[in-house]
Amino acid sequence: MRPKVVAGASMGAIIGAAYCAGHAPSALREHVLAATADRAATMARLIEARAGKFAEVFTTFANPLALDAEKLLDIFWPQPMPDQFEALEIPLHVVATDFFRHVGVTFSRGGLRSAVAASMAVPGLIRPVSRAGLTLIDGGAVNPLPVDALLPVVDYVIAIDVTAGPQTDKGEPPGGVELTIGMIQIMEEAIVHARLKSEPAHALLKPNVRDYQVLDFFKAPEILEAGDALRGRMREILSGIADGRPTIQPTLP
Repeated sequence: MRPKVVAGASMGAIIGAAYCAGHAPSALREHVLAATADRAATMARLIEARAGKFAEVFTTFANPLALDAEKLLDIFWPQPMPDQFEALEIPLHVVATDFFRHVGVTFSRGGLRSAVAASMAVPGLIRPVSRAGLTLIDGGAVNPLPVDALLPVVDYVIAIDVTAGPQTDKGEPPGGVELTIGMIQIMEEAIVHARLKSEPAHALLKPNVRDYQVLDFFKAPEILEAGDALRGRMREILSGIADGRPTIQPTLP
């Protein structure tokens, strides 16, 4: 059973776009595992994806390690990928955040790559994206789980929530990137809980990914296994929809 429409922010936009382009889930899984299997090659690709130069830190105070989102997509997206939303097999809504207006911006037409790049532009790690005169950052800043983009156009919404703040205490204070990403994850989780109270999905799946961070590429097998644990529940939900008796579950755990 294929969805009528897909919506996503950040990683949800990256995977959602590839799926909507016609790449099967099994093929996406194989692609992710293959792309992250060689640690040295992956690190080299990440270095290639840097947005700026180390010299810029002394002139513009830019983060010399910040990544270019579109370069990341060139490296890690499966091929082929269409240039335009209109060429996708399944309609897609991608959510980014307007940095200066402090609101979410949803893209569903026009250039696909820049929209997804904007949606994944995690502050401090990935450079903001300019599109249509706007400065755009990670959609998770305002709408990590865009259920609201689907409620007006579908009868049943299945939400997959991967927001999760750090949970395991390692016995020492977090520092650097770990602290920044952990703070972002905590805020995103709070946003999701707040939004679901007024815009509830019909079913919510939440894999146990609390101890994984944005750049944990080398933990892809573990992260995929966390998703596998929810296969049975997803089958139940899809079976109910196919039989015309969809199971409605409480949105908030």
